[in-house]
Amino acid sequence: MRAPDGIEWLTVAEVADRMGIDACRVRQWIARGRVQSVLVAGRRWVRWPDAMAQEKRGRHASRPHAGAH
Repeated sequence: MRAPDGIEWLTVAEVADRMGIDACRVRQWIARGRVQSVLVAGRRWVRWPDAMAQEKRGRHASRPHAGAH
């Protein structure tokens, strides 16, 4: 779904599928307030740019720091 402002919103399952991750991880991001979501007609929609940013932050945080032994 695309909002009037041009932002793309996807269901939890769609986000998980596009990112190759489990839907429970997407739900964790929602529960922790890391991505914006809305409930419409019983379906949870996630703001796609938020999901991409969260996934990028997660990858960056999991990398060892330079000089770490």
